Amino acid sequence: FSCSPFLAGVAAQEPLFCLNLLEQGPDALWPEVSQPLTDSPIRPGSPNEATAKRAIRQTRRRAALLIAVADVTDTWPLPRVTRALSDNADQCAQYALAFAVAELAARGRLTLADESDPLAECGMFLLGMGKLGAHELNYSSDIDVIALFDPDRVPTNKPDRLNQDMVRLIQR
Repeated sequence: FSCSPFLAGVAAQEPLFCLNLLEQGPDALWPEVSQPLTDSPIRPGSPNEATAKRAIRQTRRRAALLIAVADVTDTWPLPRVTRALSDNADQCAQYALAFAVAELAARGRLTLADESDPLAECGMFLLGMGKLGAHELNYSSDIDVIALFDPDRVPTNKPDRLNQDMVRLIQR
């Protein structure tokens, strides 16, 4: 941990997860990495922004620690490491998009086809570019995404404000 203050901080913030990781190994705990996201399902008006951001940060921290342990112990080969980093980034981005869509619906700007899945038939998606799209993220990679929407498919209540709403949604 002396080589990575970030990971040392994660271990301090997530002591039980760290202990379980060291006892059980990365493969056993990989399904639990995204538990904060599943514990805070996206619905219109829930979770609040602070809770959603906390879930994303905790998921990212857990993934970073687990993937680093799997990497430095040679438990996972490099392609699995980069795939896991990419999958985690994709999952967090999808969660953030679902939050923003549900928030727009809660404000009466969109009608959701399925309140339990804000992205279902919402007419928009994120396209992962570069290393994210190729599932080759590394520890210092940022993610490059393109946000696309079909104005004929977005279930908007305010079609005259759709472009403005989409820009704000993606900025969010």
